[in-house]
Amino acid sequence: MEERINIGFEEDPSCEIPQVIIKADNKTELVDRIITAIEQCVSRENEKVVLYEGDKLHFVDPKDIIRVYTEKRKLMVCTSEGLFRSRLTLKEFES
Repeated sequence: MEERINIGFEEDPSCEIPQVIIKADNKTELVDRIITAIEQCVSRENEKVVLYEGDKLHFVDPKDIIRVYTEKRKLMVCTSEGLFRSRLTLKEFES
């Protein structure tokens, strides 16, 4: 089955920080790949690591990372600010 997406841009002078919203009937593998690609693009630009605390997104400086480990098939990242989860695999995180 061919996976198709529509991509658009809306200019909004009141929006000071870019916002990305993905609309879909459910969260598919394609949606997850799009989210990961955007996160990696933003984190590379800022030289930060994208981490999660629940649904809240955090951009963490790599020098603040204390340790990384897996727990119940999830990648956990301990930093000076607290414990976070990464959507990357350990192999992706290391590169």
